Amino acid sequence: MNTCSGTDAPAATTSTERPLCSYVVATYNCQHLVPVLASTAQRLSGLSCEICVCDGGSTDGTWQALQSVSGIRALCSAPDRGIYDAWNRALPHVLGSYVAFIGVDDEPQAEFLAAAAAVAGAAHAAAAKGSVLPGLLYGDVRVQRRGRVRHLVAPQTLRLLDHQTPVFDLFHPGSMVRSDLLDGPHTFDASFKLAGDFDFFLRQAQRLRQAGTRRLHAVQAVLKDEGVSRQPQALAVYAQELARIEAQNRCQLGHQGTWFPWLAALAHWPAFYNLCKDVSWYLRGSAVADVQPGPSGLHGSRAS
Repeated sequence: MNTCSGTDAPAATTSTERPLCSYVVATYNCQHLVPVLASTAQRLSGLSCEICVCDGGSTDGTWQALQSVSGIRALCSAPDRGIYDAWNRALPHVLGSYVAFIGVDDEPQAEFLAAAAAVAGAAHAAAAKGSVLPGLLYGDVRVQRRGRVRHLVAPQTLRLLDHQTPVFDLFHPGSMVRSDLLDGPHTFDASFKLAGDFDFFLRQAQRLRQAGTRRLHAVQAVLKDEGVSRQPQALAVYAQELARIEAQNRCQLGHQGTWFPWLAALAHWPAFYNLCKDVSWYLRGSAVADVQPGPSGLHGSRAS
């Protein structure tokens, strides 16, 4: 079995053309979801992207299954400190002009890649006039749960990058950050379990504002409402980590900083939490079969 630390993952394979985007995936004991990732790799085959996987030392055959999938760069497998540590380990070896982070069962959308490619092409064409690639490309997401779906529309202007009361209103899975704005193995604080991406964006807010952001009118990914970040016990972790982020960044978070501690109490009553969630999805979601592509032709989590 291949092993890796924060800096000694296998060297990247050579490529004659730099892909537009590198999708980074962290896995751990999720062999049953490898076919989903394989389907994603097949669906995106031929597009300007790569899928890079860093495994946390799975013992259920995940790593062996990944190595047999065409279109996936299986970087390494070794124990890590969690999803953000895995992402950090992968970053020095990605090839894309942009980097996006997805869960093993998230489904990045070809339409979003096409829209991003159009933006990149326009920037390159205008390079003589000083135009550069935006620092962040983002769009909508669709979330699925038990046969129902919600279409979540991204804001035109992100409150995440607000100076005073930032709110994590960016749908992170599938959004693209320009690779030169990432700090390789030191990009994410690996001591976080669930809110490390929020911490990253707050620390990099000024650089991202200067680099520019672009909302694309496309669905960047289809997500599953599953995984550790969607479980009731995650609410207590989020509350603790958001309080820590406020202290470290010396800022007052927006609404998330106030309602997460209240929701954290639901972690003690998981059955009640799941009942409320099911009712909410029944009232606010649409049947998957009834969801139709929009006018633009549109149609997260690490498992353990």
